[in-house]
Amino acid sequence: MPTPDLPPSPRPWTLAVLVAIVLLEAAVLVGFAVFYAVELLAGNAETSPGGAAFTLVLLAAFGAWLASAGAFLWRGRRWPRSAALVAQLFALVIGVPTLTGGVVVLGFAIVLPALVALFLLFEKRVLAATQGSTRSRDREGRAGGADGPGADTPDAGGTDGDGTDGDGTKRD
Repeated sequence: MPTPDLPPSPRPWTLAVLVAIVLLEAAVLVGFAVFYAVELLAGNAETSPGGAAFTLVLLAAFGAWLASAGAFLWRGRRWPRSAALVAQLFALVIGVPTLTGGVVVLGFAIVLPALVALFLLFEKRVLAATQGSTRSRDREGRAGGADGPGADTPDAGGTDGDGTDGDGTKRD
């Protein structure tokens, strides 16, 4: 039986802040990739052309990965939390030495958003919003029906009601 369309539950402001931080970090990475591309094309690469090209591809790929994580976080998915966590840990690995190395403003610009994002990743409203509730999966057509949760598990009587177990074999 189809479920009625329920209005989407409002997203918590903490999720909006987390997504904004993640998308801003993605934009910065893509911006650096563009900078590397311009410098490489102008012949002003600080490293070898191969090294600059590798850095460009790495920054662009990581930026795209982080942007998709932000988009899927906004949709309430569970998997982007781990992607965002890894990105924040990378940011801390870069930001703390930058901060302690004397580049204070840039260090704080890297460390503070990472710390806020780390806190928000484990905030209860963000966790609740990114659990992928059954209602949202039902609306997307992934639950219920023949391929939803429990479709291949037998009912309490050990069969699927037609005398077969979950894989279609006849039971005695």
